[in-house]
Amino acid sequence: MKKIISLSLIMICYYALHAQTYPVTFDNLNLPIQENVWRGKDQKGGFSSNGFVFRNTYDAGWDYWTGASYCNIKDDTSEGFTNQFASYALGGINKTEQYATLTGNAWIILEKPAKINGMFISNSTYTALSIKNGDAFAKKFGGVDGNDKDYFKLKAFGMYNGIKVDSAEMMLADYTASDNAKDYILKDWSWLDLSQWPIIDSIGFDYESSDTGKYGINTPKYFCVDDINGASPESFIHYEDFENFALDSTGYWNGSNLSGGFLISNMYFENNNNLSLNTWNGWSVSNHTDRNTAGWTNEFSVISGSGMSNSKNYLVGKDRAIIRMPYNQGLSTIDVGTSIMVNNTTYAYYSMKEGVAPSKKFGGASGNDPDYFKLLIQGFDKNGNYVDSVEFFLADYRFSDNNNDYVVKDWQQVDISNLVLKSAIRLEFSLSSSDNGALGMNTPAYFCMDDAIQLFGGNIKKQESALIQVYPNPASNFLNIKLKGNASLTISDLQGKTFLNSNYDGINGIDISQLNTGIYLVTIQQNGKMYHAKFVKQ
Repeated sequence: MKKIISLSLIMICYYALHAQTYPVTFDNLNLPIQENVWRGKDQKGGFSSNGFVFRNTYDAGWDYWTGASYCNIKDDTSEGFTNQFASYALGGINKTEQYATLTGNAWIILEKPAKINGMFISNSTYTALSIKNGDAFAKKFGGVDGNDKDYFKLKAFGMYNGIKVDSAEMMLADYTASDNAKDYILKDWSWLDLSQWPIIDSIGFDYESSDTGKYGINTPKYFCVDDINGASPESFIHYEDFENFALDSTGYWNGSNLSGGFLISNMYFENNNNLSLNTWNGWSVSNHTDRNTAGWTNEFSVISGSGMSNSKNYLVGKDRAIIRMPYNQGLSTIDVGTSIMVNNTTYAYYSMKEGVAPSKKFGGASGNDPDYFKLLIQGFDKNGNYVDSVEFFLADYRFSDNNNDYVVKDWQQVDISNLVLKSAIRLEFSLSSSDNGALGMNTPAYFCMDDAIQLFGGNIKKQESALIQVYPNPASNFLNIKLKGNASLTISDLQGKTFLNSNYDGINGIDISQLNTGIYLVTIQQNGKMYHAKFVKQ
């Protein structure tokens, strides 16, 4: 007899799901002037980021360090100790610039005891090439004939009040399989899941290797870390309206906490704030409602006076703004569209409509100038490859009939389905204008966004998949999904409200009797990919 998954037993907490957090991405940390690595020369004993302290010991006489460092080095070919900081994954996760390199018995201290999700791990190039080729101290893994059962293991252990409360392991290299074709050295960023750990106040690291000698492990004891407490590859992307982002009395957040961005609904929104220059770029969050005040002092307002559907909160994007998805193979959809909502800021709107120095009035004195203000959204896959782009005109005066000229002043839906279908996991937003000067674009480089990433039943290209079949459709009481193997499953409506979140084995039926009549989306995540299908509840 099939088991039934009941909606009433596995409802999730909406507010907990949509709270923002500040992962440690290392991209918000300043590198020493004219250097591409921080190794502790300032003798501060470490560095901190978003509630985590990374211990470091540095000996100036020997230029020797141990513990934690961070850098932006991209080198996966140079062998030896002189390349001790580089990540074998060629930079940070999702092709970001900076990451941390840890060595020896490194420690990470939490400023406040907490539970954490996990972190991404990769090999250092120094360690990886030592394992691959051997060096003066360490053997080539596999030996001369390739049959030696070698391995290099990273061990992490969580501590609370000086007591070890849990542990986790990750193979950085494994040559123990009977089939040598399965031997590997970890190349890409891989998730170390710590979500089952209890509350901890620190994390320690140790190593285990098959290559040991008189003085212990011969394999170089290095590894790289990125996106601590970020979104795991198994995370779902949830529709987000930003209403539960905690704003203070100023009514906006622009990254002044130097977090480098925020994670919400498993999407990471990058931000760069320079307190000394009082500047920022990337994403901010706002609830400002000023539709009338022109100029830079009103940079955080949307011209419509509110978020989508008269909601309070929305995003303001400035200059180059980036959204990072979970680090997996991307999303796939079946007969389901994906969109965001965009609008102009009040600042940019009046600069184009009226001309506020140094910006010109769009259309010029005659109204015939072919002016435009364009938003470009580019998608990049897990390997950093460009996959596709979407253009949207926030203002367009290029029409032969001037009566058709416009500046957007209401929320508009932008279909980004093609980016999603092509497995984009990084979206880069940029702006261009017909109004440019000696210093670049004169039109203020601002726009607003809300309701990301929203699924809708639009007329888009279908991507068929043999892995998933939903039946019956329409359905009344129970829904079946033909699926090979275990997966994660959610059911949501077309507005993004989630009704179910559960593991699914492809055998059990799903009780949907409590759903109201209407159209719903079922989301399946399996083996790093996500699939969406639409069904009708009768």
